[in-house]
Amino acid sequence: LDLRGVEFISFYLLSGSSSNGCSQPSSTEGIYISYRTGTSSAYVNLEYFAPSCCYSGSNFKIYLPSAAQTTSVSVRWQQPSHTTFTSSDLWILDNIEIGYNVDNHFYEDYFTNTISSTVWLSLVGGSVTTPPCGATHSGNALYFSADGSRQVVTQQLDLRHATGISFYLRVGSADGTCENSDSLEAILLSWRVNFGVWTQIGSYGGYRDSRYVYVSLTDSMEVSGVQFRIMQSTAAVANEDVWSIDDFIVHSMYPDTLCTLACYSDDFNNGQYSSSLWASVDGANVTIPPCSNQYLGNALYFGGSSTRQAITRALDIRGFYALSFYLHIGSFSGSCEQAESGENVDLHYQLSGSSSWVLFKSYDATLYTRETKITEAMPRDAQQAFVTFRWMQASHSGALDDTWSLDNVGFHSPDDCPPAGYGPVEQMSSVLTTTAPPASSTSGLVTSPTLSLTTTFTSFPSPTPTMLSACNYYSDNFDSGNYDNNIWETVTGVRVTRSPCGLPSTQYFGLEFYSSSTRQVITRSLDLRGVEFIRFYLLSGTSSNGCSTPSSGEGIIVAYRIASSSSWNTVESLLPSCCTSG
Repeated sequence: LDLRGVEFISFYLLSGSSSNGCSQPSSTEGIYISYRTGTSSAYVNLEYFAPSCCYSGSNFKIYLPSAAQTTSVSVRWQQPSHTTFTSSDLWILDNIEIGYNVDNHFYEDYFTNTISSTVWLSLVGGSVTTPPCGATHSGNALYFSADGSRQVVTQQLDLRHATGISFYLRVGSADGTCENSDSLEAILLSWRVNFGVWTQIGSYGGYRDSRYVYVSLTDSMEVSGVQFRIMQSTAAVANEDVWSIDDFIVHSMYPDTLCTLACYSDDFNNGQYSSSLWASVDGANVTIPPCSNQYLGNALYFGGSSTRQAITRALDIRGFYALSFYLHIGSFSGSCEQAESGENVDLHYQLSGSSSWVLFKSYDATLYTRETKITEAMPRDAQQAFVTFRWMQASHSGALDDTWSLDNVGFHSPDDCPPAGYGPVEQMSSVLTTTAPPASSTSGLVTSPTLSLTTTFTSFPSPTPTMLSACNYYSDNFDSGNYDNNIWETVTGVRVTRSPCGLPSTQYFGLEFYSSSTRQVITRSLDLRGVEFIRFYLLSGTSSNGCSTPSSGEGIIVAYRIASSSSWNTVESLLPSCCTSG
């Protein structure tokens, strides 16, 4: 087992019986618990349990030494000596748990019906209901509308192994359904330890659309006995200056500190699939798929004659918000047989204790003929411990027909994301100018950088929705040689090429708009709750490389529409002169 960061082993032990007719082991017939590491054959004793400890059954918790908190650890319960007769000196082991203190390290409240007494100590001026101003995240939220003071205070929390807190916040409403508060009625976030003095770490106003707030903990907060308070800065009149919060989560560092990009991931580049992620793989092998453009290297390639599926181990994905992977079905060029309609690849999940698979998404065999990056929001009911995922092709025509491949699988938690300004934003230097937040901060608040794009981009407010923006929740760099069907609904007058006007063929792929008729791309209907900006690279004609530059009336319009509306709202109109050098 991989026991990095694991603190204890707990279990129930019964040794013989004091009353029920089973023979009791003698004093020399106790049980040892021990461990070994790596390929060693030598076990190290952790503890010895004399038979008299457990005639009526007892629960035990053993804390692991640091030497046992490593990879490739085997744990053994053993009774070295006993009477040779069957059913003599017997003992029973049950309810084994090898892990960390979940109750101390992880707190959450989704406000489904009422507030959690495990998380919250007191509540004034609010209640769990469906806010009339619109959803804070989804369903019910903790809604504050009463007359007078409005605040909620947590219990004393053990944050010794926590990294941050997050919640969704909405103040008033963008459409005027509820009255909006002014700057004097901001929502304040404060903390204290051991019932000391409150210290303010955040002030939020103008969040008339729901925003995701993430606050990183400072070293001084990573202790036990910490409380948080979310309150309105001034007393309010009933049903005025209303606000709400949803999905309050304290994020644990375990197992996130063991991860680089995702807590569970596999890129298959070592020539085999990861046994720590996958429980079973059928009808596939790790190789460079013959139908691939080889852009991604090795992948899990499915071409077997019978069952084709990959099933993960039971994963603890509490607090995880997304999973991503590359999918390739059949062949765009005809080098492999193209899968027909109905030979789709399906993604399922299965909850702990259930034998049924829930269909998460079915991927049409005709739409993924190139490697396509797919990012899916994690279903709310799947964000729990011991969840299993399965990729499966239920129907195919036989060996090496209707083949498909899976690559770069990752399950993502909020702690995967760096604070905005320290991640992908800095890589866009040819387009964006970024000013990072101060190098040192005692507030613990994730502060956003300022971004500018030519003369049109302004800035986005703090705090950044780290889960979405810094991790490129919706993104497409076209470097697979195709556009992402999960993002784009309509693509007209466009081609994906390595050599669009002004870019030499050694550069990355891009979208070139070249048709003599309509030229546009339209995204699918996206969930943009908490999202604050869109960024992209744009080249309009060229100033030097022989492609004609559009005239002043031939600029590019960026627009959006909501739900089923047919009306587009202009966000920005970009003149051709803005971008002749990219």
